[in-house]
Amino acid sequence: MSVLAAIAVLAILIFVHELGHFAAARWQGIRVNRFSIGFGPVLAKYDGPETEYAIRCFPLGGYVGFPDDDPDSDIPLDDPNLLRNRPIFDRAIVISAG
Repeated sequence: MSVLAAIAVLAILIFVHELGHFAAARWQGIRVNRFSIGFGPVLAKYDGPETEYAIRCFPLGGYVGFPDDDPDSDIPLDDPNLLRNRPIFDRAIVISAG
C-alpha cells in the first residue's frame, strides 16, 4: 500500500471516529462548536450556524470541540446543553461513540 493510500485510509477512519462523537452529542442536543479532521493550519473551513467544520494540514488526528473547553465562549456555564452539565450517562454515550 502506498503512503498516500495509507494516509487516506487513516483520514477516513479518523473522520468516522470523530463523527461518532459528533453525532452522539448532537443527537442528545449537546452543543458542539468544532468538528475538525487533522491538526495544524486550516486548509478548508465552513462556519455553520453552531459548529465550525475544518480540514487541517496534517491528517493524523481530529477532534470534536465543545464550548465547555473554550474560554472565549459566550455560552453561559450553566447552559443545560453543555457537555459538562449533562448526566454522566449522556456524557458516557458521547465519549464512547467514537
